[in-house]
Amino acid sequence: MTGWARIDSSGGSLGGVATYYYAPSGTPQTIVGVLSGPPLAAVTIPRDDDASREAVYGFRCRQPGDGAITIQVYEVSADGSTVTPLTPIVLEAKSQKASYFIQDPKATQKLKGSAVLIGQDGALFSAVALMQNQGIYTAIPVIRVQPAGRRG
Repeated sequence: MTGWARIDSSGGSLGGVATYYYAPSGTPQTIVGVLSGPPLAAVTIPRDDDASREAVYGFRCRQPGDGAITIQVYEVSADGSTVTPLTPIVLEAKSQKASYFIQDPKATQKLKGSAVLIGQDGALFSAVALMQNQGIYTAIPVIRVQPAGRRG
């Protein structure tokens, strides 16, 4: 089963976890949990994609609020010298999208570097990241980025 839930609270603090598992024949071979975090305007995700060795990086973005948002996606080489724009992510209100970076036709198939996701016009979104290597998942920390021109 896949999906997400929304809980409205009149106070207190809520948290959650996203659980991903790989079960090619019905029996889980690997399970990973990703803790919840606050919506952010920009994040960086480390990448070391190489489909030839079955190591690929992915993400899931969610628009927790009302209204559509666009998230700009860039891949950055390890030395920071090359920044390549990928296909923007468009999310309707309270929707989500998950993908591997190498599924983007503009993405570099073998990349050591990172991916930067930026909410257009400061839009906030939730993001989680995963790495899959030969059917084994692991959680990747999403690094908060402060977009240029913003403080706080």
